[in-house]
Amino acid sequence: MLGIIYLLLCFGIGWVICSYGFPKLQGEVRSTYNNKNINLSPYMLLIPVWFICGVLAMTWSVYLTALIVSLMSKGIEYPLTLANAIIMPLGLIIWAIAYYKKLIKTRNKSNLDKIDSENSIIDNLDIATVIKEGIFIGLVTLLAFILMWSTFYVKDGQLHIGVSVFSDFSPHLGMIRSFSYGNNFPTSYSHFAGEDIKYHFMFQFLVGNLEFLGMRIDFAFNIPSMISFICAFMLLYVLAIKITGRILSGILACLFFAFRSGKALFIYLSNLPKNTDVWKALWNNTNFIGDTPHEDWGLWNLNVYCNQRHLALGLATMFFILILFIPHLYDMFGDIRENRFSLRKIFFSKEGWEIKNIRYSIVSGLLLGSLSFFHGSAVIGCLLVLFVIAIFSKKRLEFLVTAVIALILSL
Repeated sequence: MLGIIYLLLCFGIGWVICSYGFPKLQGEVRSTYNNKNINLSPYMLLIPVWFICGVLAMTWSVYLTALIVSLMSKGIEYPLTLANAIIMPLGLIIWAIAYYKKLIKTRNKSNLDKIDSENSIIDNLDIATVIKEGIFIGLVTLLAFILMWSTFYVKDGQLHIGVSVFSDFSPHLGMIRSFSYGNNFPTSYSHFAGEDIKYHFMFQFLVGNLEFLGMRIDFAFNIPSMISFICAFMLLYVLAIKITGRILSGILACLFFAFRSGKALFIYLSNLPKNTDVWKALWNNTNFIGDTPHEDWGLWNLNVYCNQRHLALGLATMFFILILFIPHLYDMFGDIRENRFSLRKIFFSKEGWEIKNIRYSIVSGLLLGSLSFFHGSAVIGCLLVLFVIAIFSKKRLEFLVTAVIALILSL
């Protein structure tokens, strides 16, 4: 029960962070980057972002509190007990205060027009859009459930681990149990000797803390993995529609994201003997197809989300950061179309470097930096993409502020 409460608090704290850190986030679903109206539910953006922000904030708070308790009082056997006893009630209080303030605002007559304009985003949604998004989320949820629960589950008191994930799950489960059953503060890698840990481990800490709070290990591992997977697909769907303005583009983007980008299937089919029943061969195949190096690891297909459970959370955060910063690129392209191409306009104008929304930059940097020990590769990838976007964008100093904060936290 405490584990479920913790996950609900993550959504609640994420809502608080977005309310103050990204106050106009709901308006992002009104139009495409080319300012064309789109019919998109704001919750396709808000719910994933609430989860991302809340998980990062809550989990780091619990971890740092437990670390401080462990360092200050070496006699405490389970510092997580005190850490959760501090952070969870504090999180509930913060959410209650923020919610109360929002209620006060809604009663303020001077804010009625503003509230009506925000609610109109939801009111203007047609039933067809809601049904389409519901079907989309349902299918993604089904896929997430099959992937996570077919590779890791408890049955008749026995822990079952899929053959495609057991090698990586050895260190993962070791790290999880080092927190839920042990006292791994200051943290070290449970499978390799060394003075400290240099690998991203915070997702394993999240799972370990959920198990410590009473959630069975397969639920503790699979539920956050499923939610992260669903959030990644929802944000990719929003990003694709923001770029193209077409729902079909969002669906195709997620479809291509789920399937492998390559010619593996065609190579496999070409190597089948003549007169082979193709459908039967595909149905009976138990190996990862293709000739890419380390193909047997399952790195290049959906198995990677079963194996590297922290990857989906990293990708979801990356998609959200891109959704926030891509408008600067479109602003520059809009000026170029109106005033013709000019190197001076791109690289030496005031608009190209000014900061107009420092709040978004700071909160984005904190968000990206705190992801480093959840999935460091996603942070590196996101910073590389932002660097390329920044070259041809307005407000480059906002990119720089985000990158500096993220790098400082990573180090």
